[in-house]
Amino acid sequence: NTRLINQKKKMESDLSQLQSEVEEAVQECRNAEEKAKKAITDAAMMAEELKKEQDT
Repeated sequence: NTRLINQKKKMESDLSQLQSEVEEAVQECRNAEEKAKKAITDAAMMAEELKKEQDT
C-alpha cells in the first residue's frame, strides 16, 4: 500500500515535470513562429524596396 502511494507521488511528480516541459516547448514554438512571421514581413518589405529602386 505504501509502495502504491509512493508510486503515485512519483507519477504525479513526473507528470508535473512533463507538463512543464510541454509548456516550455509550446512557448518556444510560439516564439519561433513569431520570428518567422517577422522575417517574412521583413523580406517582403525589402523586396518591395528593391523593386521600387529598380523601377526608378
